[in-house]
Amino acid sequence: MKTIKVFDITGSRAVMDSPDGDKIYQMINAAFLDQDNVVLDFDKVDTILSMFLNSAIAPLYNDYDTDFLKKHLTIKNMSDEDKATLKRVNIRAKQFYQERKKGAKLRMEDVYGE
Repeated sequence: MKTIKVFDITGSRAVMDSPDGDKIYQMINAAFLDQDNVVLDFDKVDTILSMFLNSAIAPLYNDYDTDFLKKHLTIKNMSDEDKATLKRVNIRAKQFYQERKKGAKLRMEDVYGE
C-alpha cells in the first residue's frame, strides 16, 4: 500500500492547479503499475479545486475502469464538500473517456471496415 500525502507533495493547504494534479496522477499511476493500492491523503489540505482533481484523478478513468479504482484507490481526509466535487469530476471523466473510446472505435471502423 502506497500513501500519497497531497500536502507533502504540493506544500500547500490549497491544491488548485493542474501541474500539482499532474504530479499526483503520475504517482498514483506509477503505484498502480507496481501493483500497489493507493491511499490519497488530503490531511492538512483545506481547499481542493476541480481543476486539480481533473488533472490528478480524472485521467485515471482513461487507464482503469471504475471497479479497479474503487478497489485500489482510497481517498482519505477529504471534506464532504470536496467529496461532492470529486464525485462530479469522476462522473464527467467517465463520460468523457467512454465517449472518446467510442469515437476511436468508430474511426477504426471507418478506416479498416471492422
